[in-house]
Amino acid sequence: MVENHNIQDKYLENFKNEEKEITVFLTNGFQLRGKIEDYDNIVIDFFSQGKHHLIYKHAISTFLEGTSNS
Repeated sequence: MVENHNIQDKYLENFKNEEKEITVFLTNGFQLRGKIEDYDNIVIDFFSQGKHHLIYKHAISTFLEGTSNS
């Protein structure tokens, strides 16, 4: 039997447990930089600039890990 695993949850759990600062790119082009506090099947609790943001997963385009030194 093949074990079913969710790649998305694997990454989200890693970001959350290691308290990594990431950039979230939304489908509307907006960006947030911060940390994942928690998540479920539908939303992510994202902490950025001293505030909690409840972001629907379907509104997320990309996660970028690490800092940019541009």
